[in-house]
Amino acid sequence: MDIYYLSNSNLPSQTANSVHVMEMCESIAHAGHRIRLFGSYGDLNAKDMYNFYGVDDCFELTRCERPSIGRVGNLAYAYRVAKRVRNAPTPDLLYSRYIYPLAMLRNECSSLIYEAHQPPAHRFGRAAEKWVFQSEAFDFVVVISNALREKYKEVFPFLSDDDIVVAHDAAGVPKQLGKAVEIPARDERLQVGYIGSLYEGKGMEVIISLADRIPDADFHVVGGNKERVRKWKNQTDTTNLHFHGFVPHGELGDYYVDLDVLLAPYQRTVRPSSGKGDLSQWMSPLKLFEYMSVGKAIISSDLPVLREVLNHEKNALLVPPDSIDDWVRAIETLQSDEKREELGQNARADYESQYTWDARVERILDEATK
Repeated sequence: MDIYYLSNSNLPSQTANSVHVMEMCESIAHAGHRIRLFGSYGDLNAKDMYNFYGVDDCFELTRCERPSIGRVGNLAYAYRVAKRVRNAPTPDLLYSRYIYPLAMLRNECSSLIYEAHQPPAHRFGRAAEKWVFQSEAFDFVVVISNALREKYKEVFPFLSDDDIVVAHDAAGVPKQLGKAVEIPARDERLQVGYIGSLYEGKGMEVIISLADRIPDADFHVVGGNKERVRKWKNQTDTTNLHFHGFVPHGELGDYYVDLDVLLAPYQRTVRPSSGKGDLSQWMSPLKLFEYMSVGKAIISSDLPVLREVLNHEKNALLVPPDSIDDWVRAIETLQSDEKREELGQNARADYESQYTWDARVERILDEATK
């Protein structure tokens, strides 16, 4: 098929959604389809966009300008994407992570799929989604958790079960480039890591407390822009907590090698990159699946939506988000090499059987061709 993937992602940038759309397009191309990704210009420099994200140069990328004037700028960007699509050959499928250009193009293609990672935040978004869902070309909406499926059934009661496809997020195995990575480590101490953004609700306050409570382990934080790294550095003076700053997604593989335990300390309220809304009820964190892919032991917050993927004592240890004592006990449990290996192997097996990008794309496109 010829597929156009419409996104709201800034390329390149530090956002997880930009990683998501690049990885999805790579897997769609690997499945034998011709795929063209539409995005906006990002705020970072990258000599090679594909290397920056660690994906193959196997799909076309088109970027459009986004005026910096808030919601009006976003709508102007959506209009520019729609215009570029109208001026190109008609694809077999329009697949979108951004509802507004898809709404503008609802009569331009015979097949429409919308992917949602949270419910519409306001009435304009709800109206745009309803406009798409009632189109004759609408196939289905992809949601990233069972919890989000139930929310969509509540917001749009006219949607049938066949109109909503659950596809949890996924990951690719981070590539090891053999680069020298400075992981300050002492002796045979446990190396505990968090790799991801530092937005509100991601659990940095938990990591700072753990580093203070467990001085005989080293803690590493990989991610975050300079401002957020500086904010959290100023809140601690522990010598066993190391901030590595933002690392391009295509270079993360070498950081995972030296870590023994990986943390996912999501709080009861989790903000997206925009800072607006709460993802904690229906999220399916890309980073969690990347953790599973490297076969390392995971400690995660015990949130209902994460139990759709994680099983306590089987592929992760689950603890209350805000109970530091329970987080400390979990890390002490993973001082055992045997326990870490057991959890890591189980997580890797679950990843390989269910949560690769290729498996996710196959599930979605199989539904599209029924």
